[in-house]
Amino acid sequence: MTETTTPKTIEEKVAELLEDQITHPPMPVDSYVIEVENLFNYATKDKGKLVANGLDASLIDELPPAIAFLQDKQSEWMQVFNGKSITLEEWAIASQDGYNLQRELQHVFKFAYRKDAKILTQVNRIADGSGHADMVQDLSDYAVIGKANPEPLNLVKFDLTKLDKADEYSHSLRTLLGKVNGIRKNSDKEEKEMRDRAYTYLKNIVDEIRDFGKYTFWEDEAKMKLYTSEYHRKKREKQEATPEV
Repeated sequence: MTETTTPKTIEEKVAELLEDQITHPPMPVDSYVIEVENLFNYATKDKGKLVANGLDASLIDELPPAIAFLQDKQSEWMQVFNGKSITLEEWAIASQDGYNLQRELQHVFKFAYRKDAKILTQVNRIADGSGHADMVQDLSDYAVIGKANPEPLNLVKFDLTKLDKADEYSHSLRTLLGKVNGIRKNSDKEEKEMRDRAYTYLKNIVDEIRDFGKYTFWEDEAKMKLYTSEYHRKKREKQEATPEV
C-alpha cells in the first residue's frame, strides 16, 4: 500500500520559517510584486534553459501563489497599520484640546476658590502630576468639584458648560488613550509578522530563480539584466550619479 503525502500549503511553509530567517521588505511591496510578476514571465519563457542548468522547476510554478499570499498579508497589515495611524493622529488632536482645557481649568479654579482653603487644597492636589493619564483624570476631577461648587465660578464669570466639556473629554480621551497604549505595547503586530514571513518566503524563491538566471545567461548582458531588481538597480545608479559633497 502506497502512502500519499498531502502537499504543504504556503501558509504552512511560511510558518516553518525560523525567526532569524525573517526579513523586512527593503522596497515598497507593490513595486516588489510587479518585479516578481515580470520575473515569472521571463522565467516561464526560459524554463527549459534554467532547469537544464539545475533550477528546480517547481520554484517557477510556486511564484503565482506565493505572490498572491504576500499581497493578501500586505493588505491585512496595511489595514492594521492605517487604523493605528488614524488612532495616533486622532489622539494627537484630541489630547491637545484636553491639555488646553486642563490648563484653563487649573488657572480659573485656583483663582475662583482662592478663599476656600478646603477646596483650594483639592485643586492644588489635582494640579500635581503630569502625563496623559493625569490630564484625563484632572478633567474629570475639575468637573466634579466645579459642578458641586458653582458659586465661586459664577463670580468670576466662568462658562459652566466647560465643566460638561471637561467631563466629556475625560471619558472620550480615556477610551482613546487606552487604544493608543495598546498600540504602543503591541507595536509588532501579528499581521506585520505574517507579511514579513510571506515576503521572506517569496524572496527566497525569487533569489534562487534570479541566481540561476544570471548564471544561465552570463554571456547575455541584456538577458541577465532581466534577472536583477530594477528597483535596486535604479536606486544604485542614482546614488552613484549623486556627487559627493
